[in-house]
Amino acid sequence: NRPYQGTGIERVFDAFTRVLSTLLVWATGIGKTEAYLQIIARFLRENPTLKVMAVAHREELATLESRAALDGRGLWSACG
Repeated sequence: NRPYQGTGIERVFDAFTRVLSTLLVWATGIGKTEAYLQIIARFLRENPTLKVMAVAHREELATLESRAALDGRGLWSACG
């Protein structure tokens, strides 16, 4: 985890105290995929009765790498 990723993730969770959704915008190669996986995993750990819907513009982001990472954390559940 790069230091700025941790800062970005904390800012997302700070925003969650005020709003129901938020947007994290970073440049290419910064580590957005890993950050969103960490955000989902932490959110679900902290809110085990809730669900998360992640929307991605690329199928690969929503299936391959994400599924492998979330499967390993016991968090993957696919919709049809």
